[in-house]
Amino acid sequence: ALCIPVGDIETFEELLHSNPDAKLAFWKFWFLGSIPWDRKTVTPASLWHHPNLELISACGIETPQREAEGE
Repeated sequence: ALCIPVGDIETFEELLHSNPDAKLAFWKFWFLGSIPWDRKTVTPASLWHHPNLELISACGIETPQREAEGE
């Protein structure tokens, strides 16, 4: 909505190469037996760790971002 890019666009094939030990049973079930390896997605992890996002308030909750800042 603000035209600020966040997250990384990756294909399922790229995700598998970055995590070759991933269990695929759920995804085979989800896609009815055939995983679309060329389909693009943005993972929650790439959103969470993206430098364009800034934590505003965590109300005492420890997060990886706050730990890196030494809070």
